[in-house]
Amino acid sequence: MAERNYLSIGQVVNLLRGAYPDLSNSKIRFLEDEGLITPHRTPKGYRQYSKEDVDRLEVILHLQKTRYMPLNVIKQRLENATDLSTLAYEVGLLSDVPLKTEPKETKQKLHPIETIPDMLGSFCDNDLFVRILSSVLTILVPFGWLINQLTAFAKIYREITGIPLEILIVSMAVISILFVMPAGMKTVAWTDFFFACFMILMMVVTFVFVAKNGGSLAEVKAALPEEIIGFPKGFVSVGWTTIFLWIFSTVPGGMTNQMYFQRICAIKEKKQINKSLAITCIVTLIALGWSCFLGMGIRAMNPNIEGENATGWLLTQLPVWLIALFAGLIVATIMSTISSAAQSVVVNITHDIYQQLHPEVSSQKALKLSRLLSVLVMAVACVLAILFPHVLSVLVTTYAYSAAGLAAPMYLGYALRKKNKVTTMGLRASMICGILGCILSTLLKSTIPYVIWGILASVVALFLVSALTKGSAKALKE
Repeated sequence: MAERNYLSIGQVVNLLRGAYPDLSNSKIRFLEDEGLITPHRTPKGYRQYSKEDVDRLEVILHLQKTRYMPLNVIKQRLENATDLSTLAYEVGLLSDVPLKTEPKETKQKLHPIETIPDMLGSFCDNDLFVRILSSVLTILVPFGWLINQLTAFAKIYREITGIPLEILIVSMAVISILFVMPAGMKTVAWTDFFFACFMILMMVVTFVFVAKNGGSLAEVKAALPEEIIGFPKGFVSVGWTTIFLWIFSTVPGGMTNQMYFQRICAIKEKKQINKSLAITCIVTLIALGWSCFLGMGIRAMNPNIEGENATGWLLTQLPVWLIALFAGLIVATIMSTISSAAQSVVVNITHDIYQQLHPEVSSQKALKLSRLLSVLVMAVACVLAILFPHVLSVLVTTYAYSAAGLAAPMYLGYALRKKNKVTTMGLRASMICGILGCILSTLLKSTIPYVIWGILASVVALFLVSALTKGSAKALKE
């Protein structure tokens, strides 16, 4: 058999690991169990792989990595292909296997993962149930954000114009959908840039205005109740239950916010990530100080103002030229936040749900569907924004359920993927129990915030079900 240049399973792994770092002996054996490859066997039962076997293996790995195809779909593509070389050409593997570098299309981004379901799918060979359920949970945060922003900005303009809230919500939705429809994520990138420029300008201008009209810091502190500004009472004035709800909703919820991952994975150079994250932390701290000062200043000038109407009231106090600048900031913010949220929801529905159920769909048809979905998603968001105009409660709820269902599978699944301690069934149970934990604790009116019960239930289910199914299911591989 030596004249045919057979390779052992270890040699195949070493040959392809440069392009596919997560490849392992166990993964190749798993693909054999699934009927995707059939290596030659020696009389003693050792596997031997020909060049044709290696060619076929790389096509499978390439389709998993760049197209996120489930194994059953890949198997069907292989069976329907006239020959392997034609299929390899069609999917972008143009050179002879083994490749020394990754195909061009995988070099355009730092990582081929575009969505959170892509991440979880890579842990469990793209299990369809995991992908679809994680897609639904992933949609919660950007969809909640979409509802939140429509309501929040409509309230601001209502204070200025007196136009009914419902009309403003619908108008903003229509403007946003017309803005994002032609160019998708390119539009989001440009609106983010203009939003940042206006934000920096207005942070300086509003800080000076509030400082001038609200008085010095000592005067502002003197005008505020002790329970708001006192230390440490001021930090807990809203109540511990509310504080824990916010912490365990927004922190894990932020860590499962797909819009952040999409921006990171779009970075072309890995070295830019740390710089970008450091700048983000600095800007966040500056924004925190700015918002605290403005909040205290506005409260000092108008002690009876409701929190959600503070920005709108401030606008009514500004001179006309400053209102014009602030209006520019608001428009840029609306376009940035609403457009990115809508785009994220639509990507999940088309990429992670529809295309997983219909992998044969053409890119042109998927594009048409995404445009239709953009309109439908915005319409549903408008209705919900009108029915539930309480900004903070909607945002916290969506963050909480997303965190309860996704935080444990994402971060524990990633951390334990090399130790073979988490199974596909464990991932499924973790997401389901996270949701049920939130629902049950809400129905039982627990004094402990429901998101904490949800996250605990998700963690316990992940480990318990994985331990029970480890012998009969394939554990996560590196």
